[in-house]
Amino acid sequence: MQEEDSGMRYFLECTHTHGSQLRTGIQRVVRNIVNHAMARGDVTPVIIMGERLIAIDAPLLPPRQTPDRHPFSMRLAQAARALVAALRKLLTILLPFPVARRFINAPRNEFGLASLVVSLIDALRPASRPDPLPPGVEPEPGDVLVLIDASWHGDPWPAVRAFKAQGGKVVCMIHDLIPQTHPEFCDDRLRSLFNNWVRDAFALSDAFVCNSKTTAAELRKRLQLSGALQSISYFWLGSELSAETALGPARTIQALETDDPVYAYVGTIEPRKNQAYALDAFDHVWSQGVRARLLIVGRKGWMSEDFVSRVKNHPRYEDQLFLLSDLDDAGLEQIYERANGIVFTSIVEGFGLPLVEALQKGAPVFASEIPVFREIAAEGVTFVPLHDPRQCARAIIAHCAQGAPRLPSSTHWLTWAESTQAFFAAVSESLQASSNSRVDHG
Repeated sequence: MQEEDSGMRYFLECTHTHGSQLRTGIQRVVRNIVNHAMARGDVTPVIIMGERLIAIDAPLLPPRQTPDRHPFSMRLAQAARALVAALRKLLTILLPFPVARRFINAPRNEFGLASLVVSLIDALRPASRPDPLPPGVEPEPGDVLVLIDASWHGDPWPAVRAFKAQGGKVVCMIHDLIPQTHPEFCDDRLRSLFNNWVRDAFALSDAFVCNSKTTAAELRKRLQLSGALQSISYFWLGSELSAETALGPARTIQALETDDPVYAYVGTIEPRKNQAYALDAFDHVWSQGVRARLLIVGRKGWMSEDFVSRVKNHPRYEDQLFLLSDLDDAGLEQIYERANGIVFTSIVEGFGLPLVEALQKGAPVFASEIPVFREIAAEGVTFVPLHDPRQCARAIIAHCAQGAPRLPSSTHWLTWAESTQAFFAAVSESLQASSNSRVDHG
């Protein structure tokens, strides 16, 4: 294992995931890095409360295993977020005007819907039930705070400034830049939050670390355009799904109980994931008389209503086409271990965990030909062009004609322990390079 830096402490910010029941990309990454990092003596996971970093001393458990131990104030904050999300959805429909959208989507630290709801809930909070805030961590010169979570959903910068004022260094992890590179796949609120977060990250971070070479290259272009001097390094994410599997027996997935070849698309249902392309391809597969099943596996996300309606009204629904929106990790592992192939035709990704998870379980992958998939792909991936789903269909038909074989052996990939070790090496490398760059520039 990498030598720990003498006297240096790392604080891993995981505010959003700590209170989340989501199990998608960023949350999976944060849980695994935090939990494996806790074995080190120089790492403390923290959540942000105002200007303070509050240490947490328990692992980040997967959804449905997290005990209800949040203090009253945190449960109230979760209720406020749910109320704001519901009001935003309603008001966006009722008030589709630019001025109204700015008010509706303003972050909590600016005047808008969120700040008003939070103020109202604070006013209604019983005075006799405030929770005492635990003491914050006391940073020392040389300590490192790494923002590894989706911190654009909050306001981490007062705590970041306070940390830097005590002599600490701050590193931001960039999972992807999709709200900037492909804004059409994000709603107004996310674009606004993310753009503001990137602006502040460029101003306040000492270094950056990314989850792929592809993401690092895109970030480097944007840093150069802004005139910033911070260094960027990258590492690859791990894949060790069984380590997260829920306790107890896995439920039976009836869609897998067939002699027909089974293909699955794993990912949140949203436009950039491009499940519609996969269904277009299978419509052609079925039109050629090929019997095969397509399982759409993932929770319903942003702008998913039309696609979900298309699936549920499809003539082959629950015969050769299935929608599985509530699987836990045990169920997901069953999919990877049984499927004859995984379809993953995203338009853009920061990394692409389903690709490596599938290969690690021995399932061949039919993937879109995008840069990050080319970067992380191994033997067993068939690339298909995004402009023509019939080419994907022809690849599936050819695979079925060969007996729809799984891979002869599973693909070796980084474990999460190895990935976490690479993460800390990347953080150290980026900080050192940024420090050298500042010295060189005066």
